[in-house]
Amino acid sequence: MNCSVANLTFETHDGKRYTIRGCPQKEFFDSKVDSKAFFGANRAGKTLAGCYEICCHATGYYPSWWQGRRWKRATVGRVFASDFTNGVRVVTEKLREWMPPSAIMEVYRNNQKADVDWYIKHQSGGVSRLNVMSYEQETHLAEGWAGDFVLFDEPPPRELYIACARGLVDRNGIILFTLTPLKEPWLFDEIYNSKNKNVFSVVADMRHNSQRVNPLTKSLVGLPEEAIRKFEEKLTEEERETRMH
Repeated sequence: MNCSVANLTFETHDGKRYTIRGCPQKEFFDSKVDSKAFFGANRAGKTLAGCYEICCHATGYYPSWWQGRRWKRATVGRVFASDFTNGVRVVTEKLREWMPPSAIMEVYRNNQKADVDWYIKHQSGGVSRLNVMSYEQETHLAEGWAGDFVLFDEPPPRELYIACARGLVDRNGIILFTLTPLKEPWLFDEIYNSKNKNVFSVVADMRHNSQRVNPLTKSLVGLPEEAIRKFEEKLTEEERETRMH
């Protein structure tokens, strides 16, 4: 599929027609910039996209269609989520879903029983390290670290973003954002509206994750249109713009 010309047209529950651009997930993976963001509606598959890319970098195994950054050596990375109770649980479930089980060497839990320290077998023979952290932790805990990548799942405080960016300088690393921009307005100015050539973002509609047949497994994946419309009916116009588009 040529993502630059692909378009999908839908009709909302109240009869309005609108068109969305074709494949933001692929464009997100293809980007080689230093900072890239997946701005997604609720249930648009943004967390899955971020965790899938992290699994590729940690293991060194990339699909044949991959055009983004690659690491031929073991990596050091961090993933941040909103809290240990829910956000970290969602992220670690996705990591376990997409990380090859044979690549997971050790996973250590914290006192909240969250999977926070991962040791992963890289295809080069080395061992990648992945830390899963929370915005509940104090920002100074992100200092004094050097790594290859950071994934922020949902909007981070700016001071945490800067602390992590400093830690990527030594290894020329990358920052990934996967988020519904409900808060942290600095992201609109510095990421979404950025003119910097080293910053890239895509926007995904909820219907970019519409139900379809997975060509590999032949099974249905994604969101049924009936379920999308039921959710749509509950929202105001302003809420639709934030949560669906």
